[in-house]
Amino acid sequence: MEEVRQLTTTQVLLDVARDAAATGSSVAGNGVDRLESVLNNADAYELVTGPVTKRQLLQVAKENANVFIGEFSICVFGPGGLCGNEEEADFKLCRPFACKNSAMTKSQRARLELRRRAWEPLGGVFDRARRKIEQDVPGLAREFKAWNDARLRNFVLDDLPGRYMQAARGVDET
Repeated sequence: MEEVRQLTTTQVLLDVARDAAATGSSVAGNGVDRLESVLNNADAYELVTGPVTKRQLLQVAKENANVFIGEFSICVFGPGGLCGNEEEADFKLCRPFACKNSAMTKSQRARLELRRRAWEPLGGVFDRARRKIEQDVPGLAREFKAWNDARLRNFVLDDLPGRYMQAARGVDET
């Protein structure tokens, strides 16, 4: 299972590097500089220019064991994160964008915007959680204001790897 996590982590890092090289970086958050350092140290911008072996993917992950990929954030974990965990990212307590360890791709921000919108009509703990998102990521609603929920969902689905995207869209592989 650890090998799968490592391969996924490196693939996300390479996707971020590929997107940045093609269209300019759409990554945001207080951890962008930390993520950029990881990408440069891993030679990610060089790796995306050609075929990459499984061995190379695993090597990048092993050299960056402090990188964790979450639903809403890429955590380049280091001491002093807002989650308070001393050993690894704790996504249950994560405050994407606000934490110095957190960098968010546009797709991850779109996911967070979908969650924020879903919580708008709800009260209680959902209202409190929505306000926390708005406080931590103040430009989120503005960034996706012109996008309806269907466009946000499609954008998020397009960012998923092949089989996951097909399953989420209900596409049968047979």
